Amino acid sequence: MTHGAINLLREKWGNCRNWSDDQLLAWMSYFKGRIAFIQHEGQCVGVGAVRFISDLSQSDDWQANDPEGSIAWVEVVVASKEDAVQSLMKVLSIRCGKHVTKIGGRNAATGKVRLFDFDRYCNLLFNKRISYGRKLQST
Repeated sequence: MTHGAINLLREKWGNCRNWSDDQLLAWMSYFKGRIAFIQHEGQCVGVGAVRFISDLSQSDDWQANDPEGSIAWVEVVVASKEDAVQSLMKVLSIRCGKHVTKIGGRNAATGKVRLFDFDRYCNLLFNKRISYGRKLQST
């Protein structure tokens, strides 16, 4: 699974394209307990990493993590299969405590910070009212 996750991250996430295996493994280790992998037919088809912050000013510091933070900051979500994004978000919604009220991240194309109501965003994604996964599929 680790090798498949490394390949998927390199393919879909430009930030780590030139990282060595050791650098990627160190990055994944940092997110231990806050990283999820989705597997389909023996292949890694999704990787997502999240951290928790209390204030948007912490969003630029990838090492900032406050377990009691009210914002689930999505550091990365990559997928090669549309339903993998929904599965990653389902894992996130299960792992988040009741103190998480917002979900945020940086738009990969524009770099803009996006912040949404956590429950509403998850419901829209689970009910296929938003198409994050289909957008990823075409990358």
